[in-house]
Order: sequence, then structure tokens, then C-alpha cells
Amino acid sequence: MKKAVSDDNETSPPRGRHRPERKFCAKTLAQRLGAEIWRSRVEFDLTDPHTGAMSTLTARTLIAGTLIARTSPVLKLVAAAILSAVFAASAVAAEAVFPTASRIGLVPPAGLTAAKAFPGFENLDKNVFVRLIALPENAYAEIEKTMTDAALKKEGMTVDKRETLALPSGNAILVAVRQEAKSGTDRQAPPLVIRKWLLIAPIDNLTAMISFEMPAKTPAPYSDTDIRTMLSSLAVRPHVPDSEQLTLVPFKINDTAGLRLVRVAPGVAAQFTDGPKDALETADQPHLIIAAAAAART
Repeated sequence: MKKAVSDDNETSPPRGRHRPERKFCAKTLAQRLGAEIWRSRVEFDLTDPHTGAMSTLTARTLIAGTLIARTSPVLKLVAAAILSAVFAASAVAAEAVFPTASRIGLVPPAGLTAAKAFPGFENLDKNVFVRLIALPENAYAEIEKTMTDAALKKEGMTVDKRETLALPSGNAILVAVRQEAKSGTDRQAPPLVIRKWLLIAPIDNLTAMISFEMPAKTPAPYSDTDIRTMLSSLAVRPHVPDSEQLTLVPFKINDTAGLRLVRVAPGVAAQFTDGPKDALETADQPHLIIAAAAAART
């Protein structure tokens, strides 16, 4: 399936040296679906591992899962349904956290805070990363067809489990995978094994793509229950305030002179217009692009 990649001028999260040979590019997908590039900007790799030092991790005990495992098959289904409802209710009760300028958000478990270098959350002490991206609404159908186990294997990921996760916004695709990655410059070091959950969900007029990644060690920093509860808390806001979007560019705009903000390229530019249409190619209304450029060397 896909990768979500940063533009060359954007800040990306740290990565290991591993690079899968073939990648499904979300930007290419967005272009094929007819979306405008700026509207469909992507900020991270879903397929590339986001590796760090991978320190020893702490964990929680999954008591509910242990109890279910000891019951009859019928009771397992009943218990699973009850737990699912409880998790969903608790996620709704808590308030979703939205990364800066992101329309999609989550209720992160304890220890995960907003990331500074990419849209999502991180626990640097435990090398856990949650990355979010919003794609056009019609991307879901395309990803549903192309994100097969075989496609993920070509990206270096082995599928442990695939399921349909019922969300208030509709059925989502949830895939749990394992992936090996090199970290650092020591080529003789054994590969790091990473556990990753990929969620593709239709929500409002968007397709949400979420990657939860952590080292595959025992004990784990977050239980499967923690992860499912977080993913089930997926939320969307109708719009992002202009003032929040403009915090992503390296300059300050005090007066927009009545122009409407169309979109922001994080770290690079902001596009304004004086009319109802967003397309930059529109010739019947004025457009203004303010961009940062590197100073010329003397």
C-alpha cells in the first residue's frame, strides 16, 4: 500500500537506513484520483519504519484478553463485543487531540504526546510513533483494492492480522504487520523488528491514514487493547483555523487584506485567493502565493 511522503522542503520524522525498494505513493494516488497536490500533501512514510534507538520497553498487562482466551467460543464473541463497546464509549468520553493543522485526531494513550517533526504523536523514551494523514474521500476505495497482503510484502511488511474495524464513521481497514529495519550505521547489527498497525478509515469527506509503530519487544510499551482503543477514537474536525495553519510557515502574516487562505505548504508557502474557487489554475480570480526561499550565497 502506500506510503505517505514529505515534499523535499518539509520536515520529516527521523528514519532508519532501511528503504523498501518499491513503495505505494500516497501523492501519486492522490494525483490519480484527481486531487490537487497541495490539498493532498503527505507528511510521512507509512511503509518505511520510523526507527530510533529502540530501548527496553515497559508494558501493561492485557487482563481482558487473558480472560477472553479462557472462555468458550460463544462467550469469547460476547465478551469481545462488550469490550469493543466499552472501548468505543471511553474513547468518545475523552477528548481527541488534533496535531497542528490536522483535521483528524485521536485520543492518545498515556505517554504519547504531540510530535514536533511530523503530524502525529510520539513517545521518544519508548520509540513509539503514531503518524496521521488525511487524503481525499475517494482514496479509500482505491486503497481498499490495492493494499493487499502481497503488496505490503513487497514493502517489507509481513501481515500478522487483517480485519475490518467498525467505527462510527463506517468500516475501516486495520492491518497489523511486522517489519525489519536497520538502525544507525552498523551494517553488522541485527535488524530491528517493528510492529506496526495501519488503519485506513473513511471519515467525513476524508480518508484517514494512521500508522502506529513500536519495537517488537516483550514487554510491549502498549497493549493491543491500548492501540485498538486509540484507533477507535478517530475523530475529525470540520476545518482548521487559518491562524493555526499559518503557524506552519516560517514567516508571519499580520494582515491578509481580506484574502481567503486556500492552503498551506508546511515550512514553505501559503496560498491566498479573492474568490470562491481553490484551484490555482483558475484565471478568473486573483491568487497570491507567499513562499520562503533560501537566501542567495554571496
